[in-house]
Amino acid sequence: QTEYYSVESEKKTEHIINTNEIPFDIFETIFFHISRYEEWFLLEDSDENNHFLIRHKLQRTPIVDQLIILLNAILGQPQRTRQSKIVLTHDIDNLLKFRSRTQIFRKIGGHLLRRRRLSDIPRLVRDYYRSSWLGKDDPYDNLEWLLSRPAMGDKYLFLIVGGNHPLDPPVLTDEQLHYLVEAGRKNGYEIGLHPSYLSHTNASILRNEYERLEGITRKPLINSRQHFLHIDIKITPNLLIDLGIQHDFTLGYSRHVGFRCGTGFPYSLYSFHTEKALDLICHPLAFMDSSCFHEAKSDGELFQSIYHDFFTQNKSNGNLVVNFHNQFFDTASYYDIPLAKMYEQLLRDFAGP
Repeated sequence: QTEYYSVESEKKTEHIINTNEIPFDIFETIFFHISRYEEWFLLEDSDENNHFLIRHKLQRTPIVDQLIILLNAILGQPQRTRQSKIVLTHDIDNLLKFRSRTQIFRKIGGHLLRRRRLSDIPRLVRDYYRSSWLGKDDPYDNLEWLLSRPAMGDKYLFLIVGGNHPLDPPVLTDEQLHYLVEAGRKNGYEIGLHPSYLSHTNASILRNEYERLEGITRKPLINSRQHFLHIDIKITPNLLIDLGIQHDFTLGYSRHVGFRCGTGFPYSLYSFHTEKALDLICHPLAFMDSSCFHEAKSDGELFQSIYHDFFTQNKSNGNLVVNFHNQFFDTASYYDIPLAKMYEQLLRDFAGP
């Protein structure tokens, strides 16, 4: 039995609906989630643990979609069950794991700081030696495999081209960007901007990064996703619109798996400043590899459990925007997570009829 929840200030006991009557304002509830009302008016900081859906452990299923299915059923228009659609995206933050011959000391320090197994340090050193001294493939250099996997539907490759915040990766060269753009296009990916951490409220930073990537792609950019999903819901959308961005893929959780907007389907973002829909389509992010890792608290078995439960639970009637980073396949392997096999199986499972 599906459970349906309202967002009224006074909690009601009849939150489970077993009849054709809805004991709350269904349109108010839907609007609350997709407009991001709580992020406009109710939350004092950006800690996603304070979000309504996470606090009530409701983020794993698209509750807005469930309400729409319920409404259609009450109106005599039941929805036919169909397989969920996967929208495949990749953020390319770190193209290489080892960028210099002296970086091994920092990598070992980071390995120890994250309390990874001491037994993995020899492997880390071997990878460094193969990459930095023998000229073999870097552990993050998996673009040919990653982008060539058979996948149905739309595919997007988001590239970061600037930034000077500690959470921003090293800036890619023009040569590296040309390589990424050509690799994406060759495999049917739309190229999108991945604005740096501090761009979310800075029009100048955002424009500089847009113009640099546009100079590489030689065509206007219309797709974007903020780095670290760092967004100010009141400011960032308008900055993107001013650049000509039409589709944004940012609204998901950076530390949890699930539906930040209560839906996985695209829709027009709303502005409470103008009380109108914006000329920007939101493509809500449902699953991100790093988010699953954070929610699992670096526990490899728990990561796999969250992963399998999420995609099993949402295998029907959904639209799932997923994000896999090229570097995370290497990171996951240090926690015995067979992410490459899981990724390939996911694309097979959602390949359609």
